[in-house]
Amino acid sequence: MSPSSALASGKVHNTCASNAKIHHMAHVEAYHIAYAAVHAHFSICSQDKFTEVDGQFSFSEFYYRIIDFIINNEDEAWVEELTSHHNK
Repeated sequence: MSPSSALASGKVHNTCASNAKIHHMAHVEAYHIAYAAVHAHFSICSQDKFTEVDGQFSFSEFYYRIIDFIINNEDEAWVEELTSHHNK
């Protein structure tokens, strides 16, 4: 659905392929979850331009810690639940 279709009633107008389709992404992985978390954090922080660090908060460190937490997590059932939830 295009942004203009969100406000229109009736027929949905697609404008272009999604980024996932353009980049041939078939599954959500730890890297994608970390990337989304970085964007979510940036959207609620006080910065108006993206930089690697916001005060003492490092977006790069945050990103890699999330990936490490997911990939090296000993609770394999939790990791499977997390990734399968995002791949529905």
